[in-house]
Amino acid sequence: MTWSESTVLHTTSSRFVFPPEVLTDLHGVVHAFWTELDLLPEREYAVRHYHTSAYDGIWEEPRVLFMDHKGAPMPFKMAMQDNGTIHVAYGAADGHLYHAQFR
Repeated sequence: MTWSESTVLHTTSSRFVFPPEVLTDLHGVVHAFWTELDLLPEREYAVRHYHTSAYDGIWEEPRVLFMDHKGAPMPFKMAMQDNGTIHVAYGAADGHLYHAQFR
């Protein structure tokens, strides 16, 4: 086995970037989800959650899934169904747990 060259998925000015969660769907598309955090005045945070995917080794431009300006980030948990649906669950500073799915 040989390793490929490393690929930059995203360049950021955020103070903290949490390690990505990565999975491959039934079509061989690789998905990466991650969280970035910036400190704001008055002990608040700017939290951005991102997604990108690679088709045939070419990564798409990352997109923000959602933003939260009131609290600390919660990590993603991901799973994939047999039909290829990707489920993402996460907590937010508003005290709620959320679920999203991608097909």
